[in-house]
Amino acid sequence: MCSTVNTARGDELKVVDFTTKYHSVPAWLYSGITKHLGIYNTEFGFQTNPPDPFVSTSPTRAAQIINEKEEFSYRYSRLKSYSQYLLYDDPPRSGSAALRWAGFQTGLRFPGGAVKPGYDAYKYPIVVRRKGKGVYVWGRVRPGKGIRYVQLERRSGSSWVKDGAEIDTNFSGYFKVNKSKRATYRFNYITGIGGTTIGTSRAASPIK
Repeated sequence: MCSTVNTARGDELKVVDFTTKYHSVPAWLYSGITKHLGIYNTEFGFQTNPPDPFVSTSPTRAAQIINEKEEFSYRYSRLKSYSQYLLYDDPPRSGSAALRWAGFQTGLRFPGGAVKPGYDAYKYPIVVRRKGKGVYVWGRVRPGKGIRYVQLERRSGSSWVKDGAEIDTNFSGYFKVNKSKRATYRFNYITGIGGTTIGTSRAASPIK
């Protein structure tokens, strides 16, 4: 995992996993940082295997994680930006096995250009969290600008069924909605109310 965050005054903090461990960062890293300053995440990504044989995170698991971390970032009021690092994995280097994979394999594409599951997950992030007997569904349509439209779908057996009417996002493309059924969800990015599908998110099962 790679994560670099900066405060509004320019301090750079490199943290193992900012979104889950920021609260336990050693006190000396807070020197000069006051509560009113915003925090800017300038590098964020998870290394995957393949291609790096020295890490355990699969491309599919990484796609899920980057969605969950973005949703956390959305809820964390001091965090003012969210940045994916990289687009392409660093290519393997010459030398020993350790040196060969010493770069960052955090891209949304493999070195040769083939897309990882994270590519579409970054375009259409979705997170489903358990809430009471139902769930809270959060998502974003990253392509485009202004209000966009999505159709939520719920897995029912081996099929997908529409769950409610079309949803309009905010001007940044984000949406959140509560649902009474605890199930796996995905959404279709559509051209408008009653429109055709442009793209589809990954399927997201409920998490805590």
